[in-house]
Amino acid sequence: MVSPIDHFQDQRLESVPMGTMISEYSLRVLCLEGDVLRQLFALLAFFGTIFFAERSQAQMVGEGAFLVQGHNGVVTINQAVGSSGNRAEDRDAPRPEWIPAWAEQGNFHFMRLDGGPIEPQKTSKAWWGKTFTDADNEVLGNLYGKYADRAIDLISEAGVNWVWIEWSVGFSWQDEAAQREQAKKMVDRLHKRGIHVTGYMCASSIFWQSMFRDQPESVGWLKYDSSGMPYRYGGGTDTYRFIADVRNPGWVALEEKRIGAAIDAGFDAVFLDNTPERAWADDSTMDGFLRELRRFVHEDKHSNLLLLSNFGMDAERSALNVEMDVAFNEYYEEPGVWGDEWNVRNIRRFKYMRGVIPAWKPMITEYSQFRNGTRSTTYLSPRSEHLAIAEAAVFGGSLAHDMEGPTDTALIHGDKTAVASWNAIGEYNRFLSSHREIYHNATQVANYLVLLPGSGMSFDWRIEQNDLYDVLAKKSVLFNLMLAGKVHDVDLVKYRTVVIPKGIPWPDSLKSYKERGGRVDVVDEAPEETIVAMQKGPPACASLSIDGDRNVLGNITRIDGGKALAIHILNYSTAPIANVRIGVELGPQCENTMQGALQVLSPDAATSKDAALQRSGNRLSFILPMVDTYAVVVLR
Repeated sequence: MVSPIDHFQDQRLESVPMGTMISEYSLRVLCLEGDVLRQLFALLAFFGTIFFAERSQAQMVGEGAFLVQGHNGVVTINQAVGSSGNRAEDRDAPRPEWIPAWAEQGNFHFMRLDGGPIEPQKTSKAWWGKTFTDADNEVLGNLYGKYADRAIDLISEAGVNWVWIEWSVGFSWQDEAAQREQAKKMVDRLHKRGIHVTGYMCASSIFWQSMFRDQPESVGWLKYDSSGMPYRYGGGTDTYRFIADVRNPGWVALEEKRIGAAIDAGFDAVFLDNTPERAWADDSTMDGFLRELRRFVHEDKHSNLLLLSNFGMDAERSALNVEMDVAFNEYYEEPGVWGDEWNVRNIRRFKYMRGVIPAWKPMITEYSQFRNGTRSTTYLSPRSEHLAIAEAAVFGGSLAHDMEGPTDTALIHGDKTAVASWNAIGEYNRFLSSHREIYHNATQVANYLVLLPGSGMSFDWRIEQNDLYDVLAKKSVLFNLMLAGKVHDVDLVKYRTVVIPKGIPWPDSLKSYKERGGRVDVVDEAPEETIVAMQKGPPACASLSIDGDRNVLGNITRIDGGKALAIHILNYSTAPIANVRIGVELGPQCENTMQGALQVLSPDAATSKDAALQRSGNRLSFILPMVDTYAVVVLR
């Protein structure tokens, strides 16, 4: 076998004879000592003219060997390895008994704490980290070191009891050694403060300069597009990060090694990032990859480690949440009112995801898109923090706060504006914890099932195809959402009325539902008469109305095992609103609450805690003299 080191020393790639076999050792030497080769790869990768062939295309010339080939002026280095197969075994999906009490919905408050020595290396290579200053990167790199005590104090002050910290982002095992050591110490320190810890891992990133040098066989782990080019992070623009083929046994083994080390370090969960892109791994491939990782956790490591990931809101991709113990979503938006815009888009996102996952599954939602900026450039005002936390809790999720970049720097150094925002988080989280019985495993009251098309659901679902879902939310109509193509008879029998937008094909289950006497309303966008009819329709449990059109909406949940109702009132405007009149119609399932007492609770000092309850038949009404941001009325 020929070592071509001499050929590369003269910096002429064309001098490497086609068909030359390069030993794995020689490639390692080249990567360690050959700056010319590294620079060449970076240059060619930048212009999109170098690619590494898929393992399945490699010519078999011996395990661990590489073959230099040429095609239309492009050099390909193939690793000679066997074909890969899916090692995943068919296993049952996660079950509710796998979820520990601390991770049940309503029992935790979550935040991201990205940092450690590897983080500045990642952010400096990512488009979203280009705005980070030297001061930001200094804080990030030392967040688990000299700033660890301050960071943990901030976490506790915010009432957070579950965080993620970075474990592996896609550099080589050797380059991430210092990160693992600091993360291990951070896990111990957080656990001593009663805070549970998730390890962040990338499911698909290969920082090639690090990986090719220390683990040269990773050259054969890349995923390719139809033209033979390797996929890259950042929409194909990232010159430092390739995407792994998650079918590759070598990549799977490395991911399992990372997860196994996380289990040994005491992590409670692992988050797998960068899983939503179907081009990198279709649904079946990603499903098999996740099943194999779950098999490894349970069978090889005998662990109860929780797994979570973010698949986005694509109609098919979101179904992969079945493989996760906890559902996670990002790209939720800052809620509120700006002029004529009343942004309630997160509500349909919550309802959509709750229609995808089972009721018992915990859900974490990251509000990362702000009116002015994003999670990586700024933070929310105290009022927006309050509204976002309440909105998530009311509609069946838990808000994920994000400390990274400018936010970290401002908080670590005591910036007054950042600290005020952070204090607002603590105020609302402590309220939720003090009244845990209202939010723990609460169930959403819904009188209608509204069906969604199987298309048009983008990763963040920013724009809906019609105006129906947001209007229903603003009118406090109690409804659930499900994909029309995923709805079954067992889902439909829970509702007296099913609403389907015009133009969506009817599934067979809906046809059967109507034949059995169920009511199906076909609507075109959001006609006023449809909304009024839905508001006045007889409820099975309860319906809700809020007088006026003042950017206030509500929701009802069943709590205490269905024995009580929680009536949630959210004010999206920028100031408190006086004399909010609320009506509740009780149906046969919830008539027992007619005899109970009414209790008004709020974390806001300005919100009135008194309300005179009036009863007339099955209808209850009361007025809240003042609502600042959030109030909850409990009827037992």
